[in-house]
Amino acid sequence: CTGICTRVCTRVCTGICTGICTRVCTRVCTRVCTGVCTGVCMVGCTRVCTSVSMRVCTGGCTRVCTGICTRVCTRVCRGVCTGICTRVCTRVCTGICTGICTRVCTRVCRGVCTGICTRIC
Repeated sequence: CTGICTRVCTRVCTGICTGICTRVCTRVCTRVCTGVCTGVCMVGCTRVCTSVSMRVCTGGCTRVCTGICTRVCTRVCRGVCTGICTRVCTRVCTGICTGICTRVCTRVCRGVCTGICTRIC
């Protein structure tokens, strides 16, 4: 993926992980790295970053989190996590959400979004 993908990347995402994978994605990307995420982890990864990790989103969000969380920030955190989680997310948002969604997303973002979806809700 050279841009933001909408499905899981099957290869290892190296460097700064922000939803853009360095390898070709086989499907539409979800900004979720299925492989080892090395370097600064700015988005939810399926595994703990092997290098400098600002947010560990696999075993639980131990740092601040303002992105989409599957539950409270003390648990698993997926998606964009760059600030402080002010509330519990009721659903999992698999789309690109970085602001505030006033209603339930009906397309890429499913469930309640705690941030603004870049796609139509």
